[in-house]
Amino acid sequence: WNDALEDGTLTLKQWMDKQAAAKVLHPMLHVNTSSLGQQSYSTLFTGSESFLKDDQATGQKVLPAVAYLEMARAAIEQALPAKLASHTIALHQIAWAQPVRVNKNKHVKIVLFAHDHEHIDFEIYSDDTEDDIVHCQGRAVIHQQPVLARLDVVQIKTQAGKNQLLANIRVPLVHG
Repeated sequence: WNDALEDGTLTLKQWMDKQAAAKVLHPMLHVNTSSLGQQSYSTLFTGSESFLKDDQATGQKVLPAVAYLEMARAAIEQALPAKLASHTIALHQIAWAQPVRVNKNKHVKIVLFAHDHEHIDFEIYSDDTEDDIVHCQGRAVIHQQPVLARLDVVQIKTQAGKNQLLANIRVPLVHG
C-alpha cells in the first residue's frame, strides 16, 4: 500500500489492482476464467510467494509438487455445486511434466474437464511461449460422504458401563 501518490491517493489502476488482489478465491486460484465451454482458473505468481522453493540445479524459484495438488483440489472445490456439502476429493493418476519456474509474474492456469458427477480431469499449464506448457495433470474422484451426527458425550458416558468397550456403543448416523 506504499505505492500511493505524494498526496496519499492511489491512481485508478493502483486502486483496481489492490481491489483485485483482495478478491482472490484462494492463494492458488486468483481468478475464475471459466466460459460456457470449460471451467478454468488463473493465478499470477510474482516470485515473492513464501511457498516457492529454490531449484538447487538452476537457482530459480519453482512451484513445489504439493502446490499443484492444492491448486487442483481448490479448483475442484470451487467448481462443485453447493449441494455437495459433504464429500471428499481424491486425486489420482497425477503426472508431473515441466516444473513451473517463477522469476516474476508467471501466469499459471488450471482447466477442469468433467466426465460425470464423480470424475473430473484437470490440467495445470502456462502459456509463456506460443504453445501451452503442461506442468501437471490428473484425475479427481468425488466421493459422497454421509453427514456425521453430532455426538452426545453425556449419552455415550451413560451408555458405556464400567469395563465396556467403546466399540460396542451404537452411534447414530444421519444421512443428508
